[in-house]
Amino acid sequence: MAKYLIDHKHKRIHRSAFVGDKCDLPQIPLNKRTGEDFEEKINILMVKGYEYCQFCYDGPPLLVNEVHE
Repeated sequence: MAKYLIDHKHKRIHRSAFVGDKCDLPQIPLNKRTGEDFEEKINILMVKGYEYCQFCYDGPPLLVNEVHE
């Protein structure tokens, strides 16, 4: 599996490992998305106006256990 999934319809870059329901990838036709492994190509897409997916690119939020005294 590729490290990144590229949604060419909405110009969004997803992280494969963290893609979820909020990303709406199943709604995007297969011919409008591709896989990519190289950061250099991601940088080129960013210059062309693509954006990182707000739901999966940075990974899931970290859960912090509160310490109660």
